[in-house]
Amino acid sequence: MRSFIIGNGFIAQKHKLAIEKMGWELIGCYDIVPSRSDSPLSKAEEADVIHICTPNAFHVPYMKQFAHKKLIVEKPISIDLDVPDIDACMCYQRRFDKQAIRLRQFVKQ
Repeated sequence: MRSFIIGNGFIAQKHKLAIEKMGWELIGCYDIVPSRSDSPLSKAEEADVIHICTPNAFHVPYMKQFAHKKLIVEKPISIDLDVPDIDACMCYQRRFDKQAIRLRQFVKQ
């Protein structure tokens, strides 16, 4: 599965690890900060899956732009009610926070 990441900040690093563990291919990362990009946004068209790891306000614009692709989007999808009817998977990386891990362990006990 060829993956492309939009937004190459902190959360994108978690996606990179997941892509690697799944045995998928990371074909590039785009970020509006040039020093964090290794590919132009147009390269996303070559991907099977696009991971949207931008700040929340930019999720919907990228979802609309790549609605024809399989999308994985960080939670929350949107910070307002302007959410398009687009098929996308949502994930929430805070489950890896130390506090969340400790809480899960506490609940299991």
